[in-house]
Amino acid sequence: MSDGTTGHAFSADELRSLAAALDAIIPPSDDGKLPGAGFLAGSARFASVVRLMPGLDLALVAGLALLDEHARQRGANGFAALDAAARTAVLNEVAAVDPGLVPSLMFVAYSTYYVEDRVIAAVGMEPRPPHPKGFEMGPNDTTLLDPVRARGKLYRDA
Repeated sequence: MSDGTTGHAFSADELRSLAAALDAIIPPSDDGKLPGAGFLAGSARFASVVRLMPGLDLALVAGLALLDEHARQRGANGFAALDAAARTAVLNEVAAVDPGLVPSLMFVAYSTYYVEDRVIAAVGMEPRPPHPKGFEMGPNDTTLLDPVRARGKLYRDA
């Protein structure tokens, strides 16, 4: 995930654990329309958010190591090898030891997931910037301003 400007490049094992953790936070929809957040692991957008928060990469690495350690205690090869229920249990165990990991993962997941084109399209919106095309607005109900107009002038002429 490093492009030379972050302090740590995530290993392949760390990326697998990160993807599994992100999928536990935002799982894929049952109908398959919405992907889980795991696809964000290693993406440029994810890297840019992590880069904005100095030390977050190292905190994530330490947290991912804890997730893998707890998974191994359950007999799994790593966090990514666990089923969904076991992943949730391990996330809860690690949250008790490292209370910053899950909120950090949630912050990065939510701030990167809902701006991805494929997610925006899956929720029925057009994945594009709001300008210059803009978004259509309904007609205004100017009667809502009547109470303000009825108040009269609240300022003095200069």
